[in-house]
Amino acid sequence: MRLCSETSRAIAEAPIIAPEASLTKAPQTITHELALLDCEVELKKFLTAMEMLREKLGPMLFQFPYFNRVAFSTVEDFLERLAPFLAGLPRRHRFAVELRNKNWLGPKLYEILRKHKTALALIGHPWMPRPREWIARGDPITSDFTYIRWLGDRKGIEEAPRAGTR
Repeated sequence: MRLCSETSRAIAEAPIIAPEASLTKAPQTITHELALLDCEVELKKFLTAMEMLREKLGPMLFQFPYFNRVAFSTVEDFLERLAPFLAGLPRRHRFAVELRNKNWLGPKLYEILRKHKTALALIGHPWMPRPREWIARGDPITSDFTYIRWLGDRKGIEEAPRAGTR
């Protein structure tokens, strides 16, 4: 991720629009393509770019895809990779993790996120459990902030007739 000096200057001089901070998402190179493996260069570029937001920088999200058994045969395999990655993140920033593997939600994941003061992104998505199911598996609040994404059923929304088209 390279930013030209004009873009860098625009970010540095931009007024604060959001009352709190800007939420950002890590590149898919880190989360999808490399799945946290040998991604130090990409992570450093991302963090360097985001740090230009200074006081406007809010939590940074690591949004993972659904991982099949070829990528990670068990949640423990994923957590063995996630834990050292989180341990290496700079403590001066806030981070959140979003997973698409609903069966991975539970105490083992929550414990690792809590240990590294990383929020579990609670997502409203058709194939993910409802909030009461998240809570039934343990306390999903793993940091001093909560990251919630209301995604909804995009496909259903796109297929629904638009108002005024009939």
